[in-house]
Amino acid sequence: RAAAETALAERALKALSGEYEHARAVGIASRIQPEARRAQALDAVVAAEARRMIDANRFQDARALVAVVSSAAIRGELEAKIKARLE
Repeated sequence: RAAAETALAERALKALSGEYEHARAVGIASRIQPEARRAQALDAVVAAEARRMIDANRFQDARALVAVVSSAAIRGELEAKIKARLE
C-alpha cells in the first residue's frame, strides 16, 4: 500500500508543476515513502516556493524557507540566487 501511495503522490507532485499550490504539494509530498524520498520531495516543494519568493523579491521569506531545506545542494543554489539578486 505504501508503495502505491508513494507512486500516486509522486505523480500528483509532477502534475502540480503547471498549477502549483504550495500547501497541497506539501500534503502530497508528506505521503511519500520511504523517508529519504519524502525528504527529497519536500525539499523540491519548499525550493519551488522559495524560488517564487526570490523572483518576487521577498528575500526574508525565501531565507526562512531555505533554512528548512535539508539538501545542502538545493540550499546552496537558493542562497546563491538570493545573493545574486541582492547584488
